Amino acid sequence: MIKDAHSKNDPRLKRVTKDHDKMRVEGKKGSKQNELRGKLYTYMIERLAGAIASSSYFEVIVICDQLITDRLEAYTQYLLFTHDLQHHTDSVGNSLQAFYAAIKDAKIKKDHDIKDILKELEVFVNDRNELLHNFVIVKNKNRNLDLEKRIAHVRRVAENAPNLWRRFDRWISKNMVIPKT
Repeated sequence: MIKDAHSKNDPRLKRVTKDHDKMRVEGKKGSKQNELRGKLYTYMIERLAGAIASSSYFEVIVICDQLITDRLEAYTQYLLFTHDLQHHTDSVGNSLQAFYAAIKDAKIKKDHDIKDILKELEVFVNDRNELLHNFVIVKNKNRNLDLEKRIAHVRRVAENAPNLWRRFDRWISKNMVIPKT
């Protein structure tokens, strides 16, 4: 058991060794994995532009989900770099919780920018879950949301998600300082 884990839901308990199948491969300048990541990001950013242009709201949300999750996991991995156990790849919500645990353990002070971004990420995670898993499901909570209201909600989330991802990516780039070797 990890000594800092406080409850059975603590994301620290999900940490695994660096060679685990679900571990994000660490980034290294000039490496094959970074070359592949560059190609994957280029492809997804092109898909994102196309999805935005064609009002493919669900695709926008799914692509931003992947881009945000990778940034969460990259920064968490960066903070846990010297630890034996790392957080494995997971859903955006679980990756956000692992991010919180890692910044808390590293005693990273949250600046105003990241506090705002994290609030928006939490809203995004909840909206994403509701829209991708429950758009067609009519339940007591959403029985009064007709098709037009549901589409409007998807549109709002899809219109905000790319900017949220870009702001978070800029924060990560600014705060993930890798020493030159």
